[in-house]
Amino acid sequence: MSIKIKRIQSVESGDFNVNARTRAHFEVPASLGFTDLENSQVVFRMNMNVTGNDADSVDAANNMNLLPSYFAGRSQGNINTPLDIGGCQALIRNASCRSQEYGVMNEQRHQNVVNGNLDYYKKYTSEAGAWNNFNGGGNELTHNPNVYNKIQPSPFLAMGKLQELDELIDQDDANAGNVTQAVVAEVRCPLKHLDRMADGTRQFPNLAVGDLTYRLEFEDVRAITATCPDGQLYNIENITLATDGQLGGANNPLKYSFNNPMPDNAANNNNTENVNEAALDYLPFYVGMPVAMNYKKGGVAQTQHLTTIKSLNANATTSKVEIILHSQPAGNNIGDVMTEINLKLHVGNNVAIAYNVQELFVEMHCLQLSPQQLQQAQSAMSSLQIPYNEHRLVQKVLNVTGDYSETLQIEPGCAGVAVLTPLNNRIASCIDKARFYRFSIEGRYTTNRDVQIAPLINNAGLSQGRQLHNHLLQKFYGNLGEQLVRFDSPVQDYNHAEDDAGLEQDSHSFYPLVTPIVGNESIVNFQLRCEGADTMQTKEIFYVAVYPRSLNFKDGRLVM
Repeated sequence: MSIKIKRIQSVESGDFNVNARTRAHFEVPASLGFTDLENSQVVFRMNMNVTGNDADSVDAANNMNLLPSYFAGRSQGNINTPLDIGGCQALIRNASCRSQEYGVMNEQRHQNVVNGNLDYYKKYTSEAGAWNNFNGGGNELTHNPNVYNKIQPSPFLAMGKLQELDELIDQDDANAGNVTQAVVAEVRCPLKHLDRMADGTRQFPNLAVGDLTYRLEFEDVRAITATCPDGQLYNIENITLATDGQLGGANNPLKYSFNNPMPDNAANNNNTENVNEAALDYLPFYVGMPVAMNYKKGGVAQTQHLTTIKSLNANATTSKVEIILHSQPAGNNIGDVMTEINLKLHVGNNVAIAYNVQELFVEMHCLQLSPQQLQQAQSAMSSLQIPYNEHRLVQKVLNVTGDYSETLQIEPGCAGVAVLTPLNNRIASCIDKARFYRFSIEGRYTTNRDVQIAPLINNAGLSQGRQLHNHLLQKFYGNLGEQLVRFDSPVQDYNHAEDDAGLEQDSHSFYPLVTPIVGNESIVNFQLRCEGADTMQTKEIFYVAVYPRSLNFKDGRLVM
């Protein structure tokens, strides 16, 4: 058996964005035979438009918008925090799969919210980091092993970075071949975000199901894109200005060596380690990078200077990186002593990121069977079942309260309910000051006490009460035939202060309920409360009921 990849373009042509087309569909013919749906993908050929960096008005001659961008769950001013939401799957709000012969096979509403949170627990942190380099996603800085510094790679920005010693990269040199530029990239997500049957199905008989139509609706409300937050401060060697008094100019380049980044401690300002060729990947700079420079002249702090990096040079003689800026701060003279200089990536409060999909495809992995294998497959279809999990969503509103209760009815055959509580127009579910929850089925509690939940970083030791919650998460996924491989954790990094809003608002936390699979309807009650006088914000609340389903084939035909 071999694999043939067939790319099917959407019936509609691009561009797809919030101001143009927001719907598309694909027609997948039955003539494909047998397909590997699990490894089939949705492909977005697209770019990101970054605009509005603060320094546009300060340094208008330079492009201050050469920033890495991601699908990352939120984008609001300086809290452009990367979230692990599954990358470009965040673009797909609603999706459905329809057979020309059998009608609607399955559909998903707000699948980016549902899968962005439920899938989080099914990937190891290293696996998630690798995926995000593939699908345009962002990841928590603490957990992403592929990030050496605060600047995460983005498929939509080709960064001009140093690759060898004595290499000069100049952003103004069009012939350099290594300058930073925005690019059109192909990013992709698994087909299961269009078709629930694709979750785990490796041999799907399209020839028996007939022609399929996949429909998707793009997200046009939720904040799904972001860039790096303002970067870490990196220390620059002290300098006495010479020749022309231009700090960061050609005659007074900024000199960087690897150091302990302690910009607030002058004693550590020059605690450096020489740059070597093996470690160039660790450098936190690229040409064209928007930066903010802070420094002192004669021991007096000066006004922060905003500009971009014009050129980088790895000086093999001094083992330091020389940085030249596009513009230099005014008012400096020959002989001025500059100390406590530091640079950081600058992302202004007004940055806006808009996605634009130029072309849209599905890549179907078609199984090329030998005559003997085809005969065996057709024989197996005389009595065949293909299992999958169906998601059914009930969406409600949680108003400002410290004590919330809701009752819902679940249909027969439900294997579990996940309660997601994202803030309005966000994707990542969150705790948001909640500390206790409890479920009951038909008036009987499922636990003998309230289940405790809290951020991992706090001053009250509440994280030690999460064992029951973590156990219920394991049971939830186990009841669905899946494996939980990580728990929720702080979104950005462990440097959050214990009262940081990010710990409460972006952790992918949800409330799991394992339900007995019975043949009758059940009444479920969900209770969620804060501690003391705390309250939760008004936000959306999603009740996701999961139903094990199967496609049944008899005599080579689908039985509905």
